Amino acid sequence: MTRLNDHGYCQAIELLCGGDLLAELPPAMSVRVVCGSLDVVTPPAWCDEVARKCGVPLELIADAGHASYVEKPELVAAMLRKKLTS
Repeated sequence: MTRLNDHGYCQAIELLCGGDLLAELPPAMSVRVVCGSLDVVTPPAWCDEVARKCGVPLELIADAGHASYVEKPELVAAMLRKKLTS
C-alpha cells in the first residue's frame, strides 16, 4: 500500500463505481470471464452474471482470490497467451 499511486487508485475507483463495463464492450469483441474461486471482492456469483450476459461460461481459477494474477501468475499468463494467440 505504501507504493500506491493515489491518482491511479482514484481513477480505478471512479471507473468501478461509475462505469458500466458490459456497455463498454465493443459488439464483436470476444471475451473470457475468469475469476478466482476465492475472490471476495468480485465473487464468482457476480462474475457468473457477467459471463452469462456476455454469453460465455465463467472460468474459475482454483484456490485464487482477487489478485489471481499474483497468486497464480503462470496460470493467468497461460490463459492470456492462449486468448491472444487464438
